Amino acid sequence: MMDFAKASGLSFSTIRRLEENNEAAAANSRRMAIAALRRAGIRFTLMDGSTIAVART
Repeated sequence: MMDFAKASGLSFSTIRRLEENNEAAAANSRRMAIAALRRAGIRFTLMDGSTIAVART
């Protein structure tokens, strides 16, 4: 989680809140986390309306 916090520019506590699916995590924090994952080659695809597939490219 510390590596992810550094890569995303978010604090460790924000990453922890995102992991816990805490509603208090701001939309901007989620966007920053997703951007860091995408930079690392992680891709997300919406399938069947509400299922999200995750893949590493």
